[in-house]
Amino acid sequence: MSHLQILEPNYLLSTSVLDFNQNQPQIIFKKEGITYIRPSPQFSPYIDLYTHFTGKYLPKSLRAYPQNFTEIWIHFGDIPCFLLSEQLNQLPAMSLIGPNSTPKEYIFEGNFNSLHIAFRLGGEKPFIGYSPIDFPTTPIMLSDVFPCWKVQYLWDMTRLAPLQQVIAIEQLLAFSFQPDFSIDDRTQYGIEIVRRNWGQVEVTQLAEGLNISERQLLRSFKLETGLTTNKIIRLNRFKGALLHLNQLYKPNFAQLALEHGYSDQPHFIREFSKFAGISPTAFLKRRETLGFLQDQWVKYTKRGQT
Repeated sequence: MSHLQILEPNYLLSTSVLDFNQNQPQIIFKKEGITYIRPSPQFSPYIDLYTHFTGKYLPKSLRAYPQNFTEIWIHFGDIPCFLLSEQLNQLPAMSLIGPNSTPKEYIFEGNFNSLHIAFRLGGEKPFIGYSPIDFPTTPIMLSDVFPCWKVQYLWDMTRLAPLQQVIAIEQLLAFSFQPDFSIDDRTQYGIEIVRRNWGQVEVTQLAEGLNISERQLLRSFKLETGLTTNKIIRLNRFKGALLHLNQLYKPNFAQLALEHGYSDQPHFIREFSKFAGISPTAFLKRRETLGFLQDQWVKYTKRGQT
């Protein structure tokens, strides 16, 4: 049996931000060993999504595209390898991957029981106590960031069902919450402007909208997220183009480039290839053969639409 002791509500950090009397996390999608779990409402400003992988019949490989996430991977069973620069690498059993991470191809071979946590940009700081600027581009052991008792708490989740694992994770995160580390309101607002506009915003325009200089904007974004203003903009533009491309049967690359604010088709292809690690054409071919879960991606909508 698991030795996990679920923290009681009166043992958790008392804060108006994190109140466990609110709704619990919810399963929103489940297919062939992969479960998407939406965070509970009080965690949605900090966490984008939990993904649970289980069983022997997962796709042989899944590709992770950079989307401004700091990630935590927890592997209770076999551990997937990942391809980086054509080299096969082994993840730690529990690892943290910063938002500057490059695209990776995860290779699944074996029997898995893994939980993936995708934090929103800067959302990990109140729980981990570190700025993303301190994270390297390669995965690091979670034990280098978390104290031993937290790592042991995570190990004790092994036998829990996916939803119960997430509930336990949120209780641990709530206990660890440090409000003084929360992302600056103005920076968070700036990130939201970039996100809502799919990265189609100029640095000068963004700085003016936040009533600060471009230098102040760069410094605050870098300090709070580990990424420069320009990279956050470029990543959001890429994300919009990636989601849009995935919805098109026979895309016109020149038209796609224009809609997403690229100067021309070669510019779009260069940027896409840099962030995805593969060309748009290779992405489409991969979708035809390994389209697992891509039909469940968030849908791209034009700016101003809902």
